[in-house]
Amino acid sequence: MSHRPAAPASTTTPAARTALTRRRVLTASVAAAGALALPGTAAWAVPTSFEAETRTGRRAPGAVTDPSVVIRWNQAAMDAILGRYQAAGNRFGPATVNARALAIIHNAIYDAWACYDRCAVGTRFGGALRRPRSERTLDNKNEAISYAAHLALLDLYPECKVAIDNMLRSLGHDPELVNPRRDSPAWIGRRTAQAVLDYRHGDGANQLGAPAYSDTTGYQPRNAPQVAGAFDPSTVTDPAHWTPLIVGGRTQRYLTPQFAVMKPFALSRPDQFTVPAPPAYPSVRMASAVDVLGGDAAALDPDPSVAS
Repeated sequence: MSHRPAAPASTTTPAARTALTRRRVLTASVAAAGALALPGTAAWAVPTSFEAETRTGRRAPGAVTDPSVVIRWNQAAMDAILGRYQAAGNRFGPATVNARALAIIHNAIYDAWACYDRCAVGTRFGGALRRPRSERTLDNKNEAISYAAHLALLDLYPECKVAIDNMLRSLGHDPELVNPRRDSPAWIGRRTAQAVLDYRHGDGANQLGAPAYSDTTGYQPRNAPQVAGAFDPSTVTDPAHWTPLIVGGRTQRYLTPQFAVMKPFALSRPDQFTVPAPPAYPSVRMASAVDVLGGDAAALDPDPSVAS
């Protein structure tokens, strides 16, 4: 796939002028990267609007005050991620599922935008849906992007439909438009996004499973769970594999092992850049590596005020 970086300009509609703040970005980023599947206690409502872009109303110095339509849909995706898992009583959602969702949304956005670029090619249709030069306007790009993001978000977070529809409506588009005119920006956005979604429904992630994203590989930990503060290495069956920890009385669970065989987004295959495995334990190589690491650590200056 060849392409150029997509950089749609910011929208000029008053409804689209919402602030990015440091707290907003950090909160959403943490939610997208949360990895421990331990049940929590907080319960948040599923979002019904993505218009409240900040929790505090404060802006970080130098923050973008008129974000592009792509940034706004990315913010909406982050809100949906937060809403789903916190409404279910979890502090964070699984990083693997969150990363896949964000990739799908931005894949759909890119494929829609690519139709209005002179040389970019989409991931599903290549350049087959490229629009003529006269149609490559900012308004058409933003409309196609919005309908693509809207459809992708509805597929991934159907419980947030009210907020997702309101988001599209705030950008001046009709969320009830299901049969747009062929080759219109709305049609391009929906057509490219649907192709991405159809492909990803069969990528091995088991998004449509019951429950969604449930394991399809039959994975089971090789080592029994152990209390984090009383870990006993002598009871570990296989030191090369994961040992679930019991933290505060709750046992960690494995996270989407089927993603190891899922069709990747940027790689040709999941194991394309797998790094060599560490030395086996116990072994002479492992003992030697531990000795080297211990020696390096001992050589460090304990005084943090002294710069080497």
